[in-house]
Amino acid sequence: EKRNKNLPKFKISNICPACNSIATKKDNESVLRCQNNECDAKIKGQIEHYVSKNCVDIDGLGNKIIELLINNKLINNFSDLYKLNSEQISNLDRMGDKSAKNIINAINKSKHTTLAKFINGLGIRNVGQNAAKLLEKNFSGNIDKLINSSREELIGINEFGEIMADSLITYFSNINNISNIKECIKYGMV
Repeated sequence: EKRNKNLPKFKISNICPACNSIATKKDNESVLRCQNNECDAKIKGQIEHYVSKNCVDIDGLGNKIIELLINNKLINNFSDLYKLNSEQISNLDRMGDKSAKNIINAINKSKHTTLAKFINGLGIRNVGQNAAKLLEKNFSGNIDKLINSSREELIGINEFGEIMADSLITYFSNINNISNIKECIKYGMV
C-alpha cells in the first residue's frame, strides 16, 4: 500500500544476463532458467553445486578457481574435473605447484563419496539430499540400475513422488547427462 501507484510494474527479462540467450520457466516453476546449455554462468553454477560439501565435497575448489578453469577451457562440465592434472592447474594465474597438487588430491578424494552425494551433485531438479539417499538405498548403490529404472519403480519407492520420478527420467534420458556420468565412472567415481 506504500508503493506509488504511478510507478511502472517491474518486468523480469526473459533474456539470460550472462549469455543473452532465452530464459524460460516451466508451468510449475517460479524461476526463469537459461535455455543455453553452453552458458558459462549455468555451467559454473552446476560445477559449484557438484563440488559443494553436500555433494562430492571437493575441498579447495571454490568459485574463483572454477571460473578460472572454465575461462581457460580446461573444464566444461563436472566430469572434466577428473581429467585435470596438476600441471594444467599450476600453469593458471596465481596457482602454484602446491595448490595444484592439493586440488588434484581433493578431486581424487571425492571419488570415494557415496552414491547419494554423487546423485545430489548431479543437480537433478526436484531431487535433493533426502531423495538421493532413498535412491542409493533402493538401488543398492548401483548407478546403472538407477539410470535404467522405470517410472513405476521410482514411484514405488516410499516417499518418492511423481514429480521426482519424472525429473529423474528426464535427466537420465539426456545423452549428455549419461555421458558425464559414464566419464565420472571411467575415472573411478562411485
